[in-house]
Amino acid sequence: MRCVQGCTGPIIKQIPMYCAINPEFGHEHEYTFADKPQKKRVLIIGGGSDGMEAAVVAVRRGHDVTLWDKNQKLGGELLAAISLPGKGEFATFAACLTTRWIS
Repeated sequence: MRCVQGCTGPIIKQIPMYCAINPEFGHEHEYTFADKPQKKRVLIIGGGSDGMEAAVVAVRRGHDVTLWDKNQKLGGELLAAISLPGKGEFATFAACLTTRWIS
């Protein structure tokens, strides 16, 4: 995605790396969906990348999820980032999250 917010700066500072768009980065084996907690109704307010990712994870965990956003289109700040030079890949990421949530 070339946002380079968490993957290159930390190398220079010699601190742990992270990914601004992939919360599982570096923790791939810690997050499993094998255990299913008691099913709950979950309301997530905000249809940006974090809200959509939270919704996807909650659904994968077996919850009934409602996602609310003040805008007609999901994506939040990703939609603004798309217009920046060299950041067109954010459109693909926004579409991917939207597809994962709506599917």
